[in-house]
Amino acid sequence: EPKSTRVHYTGLATDTNFWFLNRNWAFFGEFYFLLNKYVPNLMESPIALGLASPLLNKYDGVTKRTIFKGVFGVESYFLKDFSFLLYWNPNYIFGRDGGIIAPQPASPKAALHAFFLPALTYRAPFTEDRWYISYINMFTAPRFTSKQYIETGYTFSNYHKASVGFHLFVGEPSDAPWGQWNDRSFTEFKLTYEF
Repeated sequence: EPKSTRVHYTGLATDTNFWFLNRNWAFFGEFYFLLNKYVPNLMESPIALGLASPLLNKYDGVTKRTIFKGVFGVESYFLKDFSFLLYWNPNYIFGRDGGIIAPQPASPKAALHAFFLPALTYRAPFTEDRWYISYINMFTAPRFTSKQYIETGYTFSNYHKASVGFHLFVGEPSDAPWGQWNDRSFTEFKLTYEF
């Protein structure tokens, strides 16, 4: 079975902003490598191998791999009251074989790319930006699965906020990360107090 193992992270992060097309832009990027991470591996499962002897328990259903994760995005605004965010999230598992279900169980590829395209927010100036509505379209490649999220909310003070959001999931049940929830769309109500 998996032993207690030190998991090492190493990576870089950067951000900057600049003026372009008569508006301000913010760019951010960060990535890291995760070393010695245990991940499920069906090819090393005793059941898959047909092994019943406890003497052969080195086949414990997990294996160590190095994982790469990154986030890159750009943010700006238009028509003064609308902000938007474009976002790319690459994921990669080194040395993936057919038994490792991550990052995409139904795909033989070792990479999964998630995109937020677009993430839009409108803040109403006549409410002093207290009321807002936002829409986020998230999807993955190479196998398509998607999450649509729309939210509206109101900030009553520096401490109190209320919002309601709707989560819509699209995709085949075998497609990560949102396809498995394709019949579980839901509405979410929030009351937030910050102190």
